[in-house]
Amino acid sequence: FAPAFTLSFHDSECSSKPQVRIASVVSSKPKNDIASSIHKIITMRKLLLILFLCNYGSLSAQVFLSVDSFNYFDNAKWQKNTNGFDGIGCNFTNQNVTISDSSLKIIIDQNSDTTKNKQFLYNSGCVQGIPFYKYGYFCSRMKSDIINGTVSSFFLMNQWVPVDWIHKEIDIEFLGKNLQAVQLTNHLIDTKTNNYQSSTATISLPFSIAQDYHDFCILWTPDSVAWFADDQLLHVEKKFIPDEPMQIFMNHWNADTASVGMTDWLGGKINNIELPSVVSYDNVTIQTLNQYFGISNGINAMKSSELKIYPNPVKQNFTISLNSTYKINRIDILNIINQTVYTKQITEEVEQIDISTLQPGAYFLKVQTAKGDIFKKIIKQ
Repeated sequence: FAPAFTLSFHDSECSSKPQVRIASVVSSKPKNDIASSIHKIITMRKLLLILFLCNYGSLSAQVFLSVDSFNYFDNAKWQKNTNGFDGIGCNFTNQNVTISDSSLKIIIDQNSDTTKNKQFLYNSGCVQGIPFYKYGYFCSRMKSDIINGTVSSFFLMNQWVPVDWIHKEIDIEFLGKNLQAVQLTNHLIDTKTNNYQSSTATISLPFSIAQDYHDFCILWTPDSVAWFADDQLLHVEKKFIPDEPMQIFMNHWNADTASVGMTDWLGGKINNIELPSVVSYDNVTIQTLNQYFGISNGINAMKSSELKIYPNPVKQNFTISLNSTYKINRIDILNIINQTVYTKQITEEVEQIDISTLQPGAYFLKVQTAKGDIFKKIIKQ
């Protein structure tokens, strides 16, 4: 995630008149296409970003901006996920995720591999982002030429843990049974108690998602989630808002016919004559104030309330303390491009950290404990 270049602009839309600096741009596009993408993002979505910064940013906010146009599969940003889930009716394989015509494609086709004893009659794919983000503006330019009995998606999800997972998602989903609608959902699922809470809206679209590419976006803030299509507001939800870092996912799948409810939701069984079913992602853009790497063991933001950092923002020194249940082993301070700029072994429950040598800006504090890592954002003045 090396920075491509730095871009700055000043706005007076907020009464506090914040100075906003685009701190990092990551892209696989040629330079002239990068400039075009950046110009479109700033001119067409500038108001949303400014509103987001005014409400949730600092007076000097460093904004991470990522643009991936899928000229190739960037293993630093994405990984192919072959893990399935309950109700799915296809095998997620690496081969069903491809790059062609400068777009990422996920394809459902028939499974002809009988030698490896794969579970399902169909193959498809899933792509998972590597970084975690907490709040921001997440967009994909997509075309879903998909068939009845399938669903394609662009969504955010928190890190899976094997025991007592509190499953959180923000979804954009397209069903092959209706190519002129989009389903928008927030999920909050306690897997220990099977307490399922969600809020779903199905919105009609003035176009077919199979005929051309369209921009679909999620604006995620601490108070609400808003969804957009081609920069037009579709829906706002204020219930079940995720409050911890999440990753981007893109997938395409059909239901296991043994799951009657899931099969009915998708419009029935696949008609093999209509295959292949293809969803294409022309690009993904991300604007966020909080980017995280290496979140592990599921405690991250869920337990970060146990961590005390003061003062923050900080001019020279700050104090760090953590509930004794989570003994700190070491801290690392990372800049916004994931470079470690400070490391210290911790021996006390309360310790003072001197960052007077760091440049002003936003950093991420990675606190390593025996039970996992916790991340916090700190501002150096």
